[in-house]
Amino acid sequence: MELSSGSSSSSSSSLLNLPAEVGQNQPGRDSDFFAGVVSSRVTKRHAWELGPARNAARPLGPGQTTVEHKVGQVLHQRKAKRARLVRDAKMGGEDEGERDHHGVDAKGKDVTRSVVDGGNERRSHEDKVLEEGDEVVDVSDEGGLESHENPVEEEHHGLTFSDLMLSKPLLKAVAGLGWTTATPVQQATIPAILSGRDLCGSAVTGSGKTAAFILPILERLLQGRAFRTSQLHTSTKVVVLSPTRELAVQCQAVVVALARHTSIRCAMAVGGLGSRSQETDLRTRPEIVVATPGRLIDHLRNTKDFAVDEVEILVMDEADRLLELGFKEEVEELLRYFSSTRQTLLFSATMTPQVEWLVKLSLEKPLKVAVNPLFDVASTLTQEFVKVKGASLENNKDAVLLSLCSRSFRSKTIVFFGQKHVAHRFMLLFGLAELKAAELHGNMTQGQRLEALEQFRDEERDFLLCTDLAARGLDIVGVRTVINFDMPRTLTDYIHRVGRTARAGAAGRAISLIEEQDRKLLKQIHKRARSKLAARIIPSDSIRTWRQRIDAMTPEVQQILSVERQEKELRAAQVQLNRADHLVHHAEEIYSRPKRTWFRTASNPPEASRTRARNRDSKRGRSRR
Repeated sequence: MELSSGSSSSSSSSLLNLPAEVGQNQPGRDSDFFAGVVSSRVTKRHAWELGPARNAARPLGPGQTTVEHKVGQVLHQRKAKRARLVRDAKMGGEDEGERDHHGVDAKGKDVTRSVVDGGNERRSHEDKVLEEGDEVVDVSDEGGLESHENPVEEEHHGLTFSDLMLSKPLLKAVAGLGWTTATPVQQATIPAILSGRDLCGSAVTGSGKTAAFILPILERLLQGRAFRTSQLHTSTKVVVLSPTRELAVQCQAVVVALARHTSIRCAMAVGGLGSRSQETDLRTRPEIVVATPGRLIDHLRNTKDFAVDEVEILVMDEADRLLELGFKEEVEELLRYFSSTRQTLLFSATMTPQVEWLVKLSLEKPLKVAVNPLFDVASTLTQEFVKVKGASLENNKDAVLLSLCSRSFRSKTIVFFGQKHVAHRFMLLFGLAELKAAELHGNMTQGQRLEALEQFRDEERDFLLCTDLAARGLDIVGVRTVINFDMPRTLTDYIHRVGRTARAGAAGRAISLIEEQDRKLLKQIHKRARSKLAARIIPSDSIRTWRQRIDAMTPEVQQILSVERQEKELRAAQVQLNRADHLVHHAEEIYSRPKRTWFRTASNPPEASRTRARNRDSKRGRSRR
């Protein structure tokens, strides 16, 4: 493949456009890093290990309990009340048909329990309803719904990793992950990165992008070690910038997996994890640092013996997301710390005007690699839509979701919400309905987020209830269904959400609940769909049953939310008390420390900085993290 030299402008930069189909997760090859990691022949072995990062996160504070604990207490109270009703019924104290507000009749029977997966009485009946009741009809012109449950695998030929001239330790790590053939984006970028060129890559989700830049970076580091006269002096040579903490944790896990047969060290600098332990790691000058922009600036300003003046490779991953989240000024500030002779690699799912600005600012005569970055979904993805309009459905959207999750999609399902508090409310409803779920959004601590990912990944939880925090980059093997409770605002965000399923040639399903304001986006999806769209109709009796049950659980939800508010107030008081106590007993040590400095943007005065993350989340009018 011949690559011509280009100038710094986008018009004259060499552009490598790859066919549309190569951007998809192709059958027979591990195009997605984590899709190639987990194998059924290896018991619970995952290359992306989140345990170390989760252990480094701050634990629960005094008086703080988990959501599962609170839900468990309410369920225990419900069972105790049911037992009392049974006892009273036997004594003739209740009428036989009377129910309490929890949906329990006088005989102690939970009349709505059979709706969920835990009810054995109607389990076989619900399986039949799944085939006959959930009517799936084609809404395209041709009629008939194409099935992708068993997609035909096509044979694809390409370069192997041995053909890319990688060192033996890297080939050994790749072989251990079960990879054989490099994906198109890997074939295009690995030789270019090894040559030292700046690169701008536009790759769709699941194209193997992370390994596409980690492998050549590791190769460059190994080659540099071979020519180094002294092995005692080390310095940070590579910095990878990620827009979110979860993506940074995942990227570090990729580095660790691919560098397992080398002595290359990788450290992480992200918010939400212990700053002191990160300082200790950074002082040892690891070759690779994976970071989020804000925490990296903090360490550059305040961590002694840590610098990036010898960095040779800078990677900006998910650059469009970096800028969308408001990190423009932080990125500008960081670029001042790096040498102008560095190699810069920029990856972005979309090439927005802001990304083009960043390309001109930070890259020199870049090679551009495009793998059909815009508006593509996997050909094995089935897209279905549930119209939520009319008197019977507009106020029963929550009942529609619980009906779907209890009857049709019972495991490996991600549900996206538009607001954090809505995701948390459904976490409580799912728990009270005894559906195993985990939540992931910006109101959680970093430790809680990583634990939720681990639980869902390890199939300890059947549902992941999240905001757009999980829409980009997070790779979880075997996700069968994505449900959009709230539709995103843009087609690009929709593509990223549904890209969590139908990866590596596997079948997947996306279910979206459509309201009147979503019609414009639905037309865009229909126009660019690679397969037929379908409408799913939920049986009205199931919706009515869940409506009754949700109404019965509402007092329990309010009870838990009240306990959480009390815990929050208690934690705030405890923090103030601990701070005052610390000042009294360690005042001399505290005031003798060097004063920390903070980077503040023009639009971010000191008082506003404490709430910056929250304000950034609500940037679009609705909080989507």
